[in-house]
This record gives sequence, C-alpha cells and structure tokens, in this order.
Amino acid sequence: MRQSLLVAAVFCIAAVPLCSTHVEWDDFMRCLQRRFGRSFFQEEHADCAARKLFVNYRRSMYCEYCDAFFHCQGNYEAIYECQRDGRAQEVAEAFSDCREHLEGAGSDNLVYNEIDLFGRKGGNCSRAYLSNSPHCHYNPATVVCNNTRIEEPDISSSSSSSSSAADSEQDDV
Repeated sequence: MRQSLLVAAVFCIAAVPLCSTHVEWDDFMRCLQRRFGRSFFQEEHADCAARKLFVNYRRSMYCEYCDAFFHCQGNYEAIYECQRDGRAQEVAEAFSDCREHLEGAGSDNLVYNEIDLFGRKGGNCSRAYLSNSPHCHYNPATVVCNNTRIEEPDISSSSSSSSSAADSEQDDV
C-alpha cells in the first residue's frame, strides 16, 4: 500500500531540522495545502513529484554548497520520473512558489527559480551544478557528500532510475 505524501511529509518534518535554507517545513506544508487542498496528497503523480522534491531538498540540508544541484535535480526528477504530466509540473512549480513566498523575494529566489526551471526543462543538473562547483562534493552514484553517505541509494524503486542514470539521460537546455 502506497504511503501518502502527508505521512511522508510529517516524517520529514520530524526527522530533519525544522529550518532548511530558511524555510520552516510545517509552514511549507501549509502553503502546499492552501494551494492544492488535502486531496492533493492522495494523487499518485502529485505524490511522486512531491516525494522527488522533498528527497532532494532534504539531501541539500546535509550536503553543504550543493543547493543548486539538489534544487535542479529535484525538479528534473519531479517531471521526468513522475509520468511527465501536468500535475507533476504544477507540484514542481508550487514547491518553488512556496519556497519563494516563505523565504521572501530577493535575488537568491530569482537564481533558484532559474535553477528549478533548468531542471524542469530537462537540463543536465550534474553537468551544470556539480562539474562546475569547486565547493560541492556530492557523488550521485554513491549518495556521498564530503566523504559521508547522506542516505542509502534508492535501488528499490522500479519506477525511478538512479541519479547517475538520470544524469546520463539529461540533455543540456
């Protein structure tokens, strides 16, 4: 039985620090609920897209200087690993909008919006944000950042490919 996004979100809120990149996760979830309503959490493609985004945002908390890669990769996975439907696109855009709303407008948000859009358009996040970043030391194939495994690689999901496989499929935009 598929675990709902609401349960996963509650787990994320409890399992990680409440403040990541200046966003309070409980406020973030309320923002998503206001935009979509409670039924949103039961939709398969919306659930898939939200999970991809949450996983990558969570990884960014444990991997210093890699925010750009994880924001890009989360948006890429939300679209290209979740049936490429309009609902996945809506979810990815809502995550960006809620983050921007909660962090406040500013130049950082303009940069992150460009990064998010690059991922949603199928851009190669590894080439753009890992290869050219002297401070980000993340290896998607091993899920290791700065010599520390930040979580176990997800090999159980048959519907999604590993980050390294996704990276090889991405085209430059």
